[in-house]
Amino acid sequence: MQLMMSGTPGISAFPDADGNLLSWTATIVGPEGTYYEGLTFKLSFNFPASYPYAPPNVLFKTPIYHPNVDFAGRICLDILKDKWSAVYNVQSVLLSLQSLLGEPNKYVQSRSCHLVLSLLEFSVFSSCPRFYPYPSCPPFSAVPTIFLSPTQEVFNPGIK
Repeated sequence: MQLMMSGTPGISAFPDADGNLLSWTATIVGPEGTYYEGLTFKLSFNFPASYPYAPPNVLFKTPIYHPNVDFAGRICLDILKDKWSAVYNVQSVLLSLQSLLGEPNKYVQSRSCHLVLSLLEFSVFSSCPRFYPYPSCPPFSAVPTIFLSPTQEVFNPGIK
């Protein structure tokens, strides 16, 4: 209710029209000075019965080209995985996602999800056109996969 009444700029969330209070639709506006400036993204929130002790399942419904979001809209964000705390709410999740749009995490610290883009793909992402990079950027499969070894060195078994 706090989120619906506060009017925090750039984010909104409401229960779905079907009356199910465990299913919400949210929107975030891309932050200024980023690839996503001026764009509005729709997300879905599905709350488990154990909420707030377990994180909601949050998905991007609007297609987005981002290093921490896969093509199904699944988000790799620590507070939605193993760093979840009952003190987080819908507003804090949406603000974290809005921040993630402006500052992607290229080194995922969570064991429960993996980096959606490799480091080379991340550099391709960083060089994409500023306004609405999806779908003008190359598909992930067009870029060779490079990943970090346990010693944090760039490693690619296909390139010598």
